[in-house]
Amino acid sequence: MSHNPYASNVYKIKTTDNFRITVKFSQYSQGTINYLSIADVELLPMATILQPFSTNVNDKYVNWFIAKHLSLSATNQQNIVEAAMPANVKKLETAVLSVYDEGTTGYNNIFSRPKSHLYDNVTQQQKLVNLKTESALLVGLVPLSAAKIALDVYIKSFDDTLKASANAQTKLTETSNQMEEARIEWCDEALGVTGKLLEKYKLNPEKIDDIFDMAMFNPRHSHIDPDKDTINVIVSEDSIFSINMVFDPSKTYYLHNTGICALNVGSASAIDQQTLTTFITLGIDETKIASGALLGDLLNRYLLVWNEDPTIAGELKIKEEETIA
Repeated sequence: MSHNPYASNVYKIKTTDNFRITVKFSQYSQGTINYLSIADVELLPMATILQPFSTNVNDKYVNWFIAKHLSLSATNQQNIVEAAMPANVKKLETAVLSVYDEGTTGYNNIFSRPKSHLYDNVTQQQKLVNLKTESALLVGLVPLSAAKIALDVYIKSFDDTLKASANAQTKLTETSNQMEEARIEWCDEALGVTGKLLEKYKLNPEKIDDIFDMAMFNPRHSHIDPDKDTINVIVSEDSIFSINMVFDPSKTYYLHNTGICALNVGSASAIDQQTLTTFITLGIDETKIASGALLGDLLNRYLLVWNEDPTIAGELKIKEEETIA
């Protein structure tokens, strides 16, 4: 094992398992070397080499971030629908009891075992199978045709949310792998650029920190927000960022524009600007407070963030704050 500090890639080590820090560090470093290269043309080739890898990290992070929160939303929706299963089985039993007395052959043909066996201590797929079995038992029972229709609607809803959750998880895994690949590639190129900077600044190596500021990995450093409850949104140049979110009406939310361009923030019931119900403009380094009730507590709400700047990526932090009394 080598004890030479240059025999390992410190950027890979510091960004391991943290995509948020990866994108913040890469974008800060790229922006700094781009800016410094205006006055020092020797830095321009290094900035040019690193640029596509920094862009790739940003793009892959946006994809991963969207997939992450869509997966959380899909899982939340699935849990809500799944939690309604006992109530839907109870509705079915009420309908059955309107036709058959409990304990009779007709009743027992539908509920041969306690109702809880349909959903207690079984997998989600088994729950689905159990419900479909119940639906099959109702075929041809005209007095229970309405109950069968209602049960089938619930079964479809449950099936759809299971599939949506699985698909969202698959997408999250895919984008996570792509982001990890982008992280590794950027770290490799950053190390190569660092080697060139060591040659350039061999008499003043501390100047490398002007570009690759390792102090950013200190959780007290202003460039990195250690609060894991803060959602960090990065909006590409001249684009709209959209994400499916559920806002708790009992909470307040701090919206902080941490970037260097103005942002417009809205929420909508569908991913369509025409249905926009809330609109907030945030200037550079501006913070505004919005209640969850204002942003909308309905399922499948979309948070929309506009960045109209054609050259600069925008950054927004969303932090859930205290319960409203």
